[in-house]
Amino acid sequence: MYLEGKISPSLLELTNLNYLDLSYASFDDQIPEFIGSLSKLQHLNLSFSNFSGLIPHSLGNLSNLRFLDLSSNFFLHTNLDWLSRLQSLEYLDLSSIRFDAQIPEFIGSLGKLQHLNLSNCNFNGLILHSLGNLSNLRFLDLSGNSFLHTNLDWLSRLQSLEYLDLSSINFYAGFDAQIPELIGSLGKLQHLSLSNCNFSGLIPHSLGNLSNLRFLDVYENKFSGQVPNLSSYLSLRRLSLQNNMFNGTLTESIGYLSNLEHLDLSSNRLEGQISEAHLLNLSKLRELDLSFNSNLTIKISSFWDPPFQLNSLMLRNCKLGPHFPKWLQNQRQIEIIDISNARISDSIPRWFWDNIQMIEQLNMSHNQIHGVLPDLSSNVHLLTMDLSSNEFSGSLPLPPPNVTNVYLSRNKFSGTITNFCNFSFRSLASLFGFLFLPALDLSHNQFSTEISQDCLTHLMHLTHLNLANNNFSGEIPNSVDLCQLSLLHLQNNSFTGKFLRSLKNCSYLIILDLGENKFTGTIPSWLGESMRGLCILSLKSNKLYGVLPSSLCHLASLQVLDISGNKISGTILECVKNFTMLSLNFSPNSNFEPRMYKLLMRNFPLFRAFFVVNALIDARDEWLSAQVTWKRKMTNYPSALKLLTLIDLSDNNLTGEIPVEITSLVGLFALNLSRNNLVGSIPHDIGRLEVLNFLDLSKNNLSRSIPPTI
Repeated sequence: MYLEGKISPSLLELTNLNYLDLSYASFDDQIPEFIGSLSKLQHLNLSFSNFSGLIPHSLGNLSNLRFLDLSSNFFLHTNLDWLSRLQSLEYLDLSSIRFDAQIPEFIGSLGKLQHLNLSNCNFNGLILHSLGNLSNLRFLDLSGNSFLHTNLDWLSRLQSLEYLDLSSINFYAGFDAQIPELIGSLGKLQHLSLSNCNFSGLIPHSLGNLSNLRFLDVYENKFSGQVPNLSSYLSLRRLSLQNNMFNGTLTESIGYLSNLEHLDLSSNRLEGQISEAHLLNLSKLRELDLSFNSNLTIKISSFWDPPFQLNSLMLRNCKLGPHFPKWLQNQRQIEIIDISNARISDSIPRWFWDNIQMIEQLNMSHNQIHGVLPDLSSNVHLLTMDLSSNEFSGSLPLPPPNVTNVYLSRNKFSGTITNFCNFSFRSLASLFGFLFLPALDLSHNQFSTEISQDCLTHLMHLTHLNLANNNFSGEIPNSVDLCQLSLLHLQNNSFTGKFLRSLKNCSYLIILDLGENKFTGTIPSWLGESMRGLCILSLKSNKLYGVLPSSLCHLASLQVLDISGNKISGTILECVKNFTMLSLNFSPNSNFEPRMYKLLMRNFPLFRAFFVVNALIDARDEWLSAQVTWKRKMTNYPSALKLLTLIDLSDNNLTGEIPVEITSLVGLFALNLSRNNLVGSIPHDIGRLEVLNFLDLSKNNLSRSIPPTI
């Protein structure tokens, strides 16, 4: 429970008050002016309290103040001149307050400061060398101020520093984008974070002088060459070198780091072999990530018993196979395993499922693992399981009882999905009133059965359901509530019946793909009225007839509309200009972002769709793919909502002229109106569609004149 309301002036009656902590409250107001009259205050913490407006300059009257924390009050603003009067300050945290200014010069005059946190403040300009005057400083965090720039000579004077974080500062203006040797002179440093700073070259040898260093984080830079000799970093507990350009082999000096708990070398260009010799002395290791080093071979004896108990193992896109790693047999505390795309062509031994009782996230996708899955109902901690793109066969097992995300696509499973029908997926998270979890992907298998009403009732809590590319059949019962769904993929099956009335009130849907089935009837008008957040709508290759309902023009979020291969008649809707997303030009010079922001603020369904889609693009690209038929060839576009805007109404019975309003859809990438009965001329301004890559108007009754704008 949070404190809320207003701070009472009765605090002034506490004349001897020297310690005031009102953090993690919800005041939703300005910091009261009278707090500056609590003259004996030595400790003031107002962090995370939802204050807004100006910081009162009266705080500068608190001359006895030693501790001041105003952090994470995101709507505060001020100039900081009043701070210059607080000469007793030892601790100052103003992080996550947006100042949009330079770091003031007088900060360097607060000579008693030991802790200074100015992270994520949107400071810009030069980091003033006067910060080097803070000789008592032990903690300095300037991270997340991406528009700061400087050279770092002033750092050499901060010989008391134990914690230094300069992450996400894009150093430039005379600085050569290499870590200066002088950082190696800060002999008391225990924590050094220089991630995402655009540094390049080699890590300087002088860092080896930092014998007290426990935390070294330099990820997301452009460091190259071999990973340096690490034998002098004997106190290191965390080493994060991911997302650089390190190459060559990893020396066995890594094995000297006997205190190491976290090792992340992922997303580099390492090659050669990792053997037990590299890991032999790392008895405290808990997290190991070597992912995305595609030429790195993990060659560890199947008889080796590691001295550590891992919590997390990430070997994605490494050469781990062809055999399943037997050295995992005694890893009984492991919670996260990702050995996807690791060239394993083996079966999973029974001991693996018996031993990983603590596992929460498991990813073995994109291998050639075969065999039948056992009963998984005893794996009570497992939340996410991705075994997609393998060669598993047989029936579906009983799932883990608390699982939220199951990805079993692109295997050889067959039979029924009864075991999953008797299981109720549960939800863990919500945001803005819509759910991200849970998800079930059984696409690209060999299931061939009808889906009963009882089965769908158990799946009704899903938000993502993908049954595409199987041989499911029968009708989807209208009485089942599927309105938790955000993504529904049913394409390329043998479903029958009329358009799914069970979707009538499903306002959360973002992707609806019913293509390549045997659905009949007309497209209902409620589709455009209730699903205003739809981004992908594919009804292609069914048996639909009738006219396009005008309500489709309410779908302002639409990026893919594919109704090809049906028997739709009537004219193309003139209100296509209402497809707001398709009317945005995504080209680099289009000033897209400000216009998009204005649209999002006016249209909540559009805002919701945009937010969810971008989250999904980061999480799982294949859920957002679209298949486009072009010149009778099927092409799959992964992450369609990032790459593609499409209208395909081909192979129907449409009549009338191509509406001139279609030329307002300047974001269109592909337009296919072929194989209809359209007449008239091609709109004169079709050349406005400057990002259009595919245009097919063939096999209509259009006039032969081609507009000069094409």
